[in-house]
Amino acid sequence: MITKVKLIGSTADLKDNKTIIDNKNLTTMETSKSINFYNNQVDFISLRISKEDSASIKMENLTEHPVLKNQYTINSEDDEHLKNIALYFKKDGSIILKSSMPYFLYGHNHVRFHEDRIGEFEHQIKELLNIDIENAKILEFEYGAFEKTTTDTKTYLKNLVGLKDWDLEYNKGSMKMFGNSKLGLHYKIYDAVANAKMKGTLIKGCFPQEDVMKHELKFNNPKKYFKREIYFKDLMVNEYSTFQDLTITKLIRLLHQIRNSLVEKTDYEFFPLKADVVHILYTALKNKEQKTDKTYETSIYKEIIDMIDVMELSPSQKSKRKKSIRELEDTYDPALF
Repeated sequence: MITKVKLIGSTADLKDNKTIIDNKNLTTMETSKSINFYNNQVDFISLRISKEDSASIKMENLTEHPVLKNQYTINSEDDEHLKNIALYFKKDGSIILKSSMPYFLYGHNHVRFHEDRIGEFEHQIKELLNIDIENAKILEFEYGAFEKTTTDTKTYLKNLVGLKDWDLEYNKGSMKMFGNSKLGLHYKIYDAVANAKMKGTLIKGCFPQEDVMKHELKFNNPKKYFKREIYFKDLMVNEYSTFQDLTITKLIRLLHQIRNSLVEKTDYEFFPLKADVVHILYTALKNKEQKTDKTYETSIYKEIIDMIDVMELSPSQKSKRKKSIRELEDTYDPALF
């Protein structure tokens, strides 16, 4: 029989959650949970490059997609990494460029990818295609990091039960994804080693043997979150600069903050074993009971039993209801019997 679990962290009702929503002050960071992030990175990116910045593009270095019209990739006879990019030519003369920047440069993403390497990506695009992406508008991008866990990844994911004010959008196998439409954000957590095996990049990325999770923020519409257009050059602002709107610095803080807002089963003394309203309400009351001043000796269980006793019910009806409550109490706190 499953009983209580020990409370080891705070619930996700964070006072600092407002800083995520308002996006006005990300200087405070929730630190209630230990975070072992490493290899923080900007990963996938989608850019709109103006007609002027791509006017002298080296078409000879591009290969047209065999099926999709107006879609190209870079010739990759000498370097298979160059396959990790796609260019879409728009009718207005602009170009949409999509790529996982770490995969483009290294063939895997198990690497720190900040200002210096972002600058290298820009340089490579300039060298290969004579396209200037510095002023390109960012349409979509992902920011993430890896986390070495103390538990196996299956247990880790199973223990994650929610993210306050976010919807669970995907929950299958070795991945969970949450979404927040108000922010225009998605938060994805998955087994990084399993993902690397699936993509055939495990050896290239030199992944450690222990369990590793990948946390990713996906901005489907950066303007919705940042309240302004974001350009490629914004990602290359040095994080020690005096410029007030440090995009990379904000991303680091935001990733930590949302990671700490993940709700785990172990954040609660009692967690519903069933998803019906009765179990949800009873465990909510039991958790409330744990926070009550211990000088208040009447238990939730006894209050409910007393309530049944004073109700206008027949002895049989009272007995049945008391039995149901007793079964609930025995499920979540059997030590009392």
